[in-house]
Amino acid sequence: MNGETGAVLLPTEGDVLSSEWLSSALEASDEWQEGQVCVVDAVRVGESYGFSGCTHRLSVEAASGLSVSLVVKQEMAEGVERELLVRRQIGDRAHGTVPRCYIGIADNRSGRRVLVFEDIAPAGSG
Repeated sequence: MNGETGAVLLPTEGDVLSSEWLSSALEASDEWQEGQVCVVDAVRVGESYGFSGCTHRLSVEAASGLSVSLVVKQEMAEGVERELLVRRQIGDRAHGTVPRCYIGIADNRSGRRVLVFEDIAPAGSG
């Protein structure tokens, strides 16, 4: 449910929205069962809602044949660590009530933090 992993490093000079990185990250997740992905489209969301960090909605095609939308949030360390702590505490009790977190990475080597969620579109802010 929380997707937390230390097995995946974030690229120091690269794009977490790339098909290559996202595929490797998702394949390290116990929550993702659809295989590698190809990013078809990426759109920045939340700019006018006061969200912290940088959030994108990605349209992906999975090796399993599934076409799905994912949310990738690049966040300050405190935000990601708080999100992962909440998910560790609630565990599977929140299944079906909050978006599944496929990947949660706090990479101290690169200083970057990233969360990859299932998209619950057309949900909005507020």
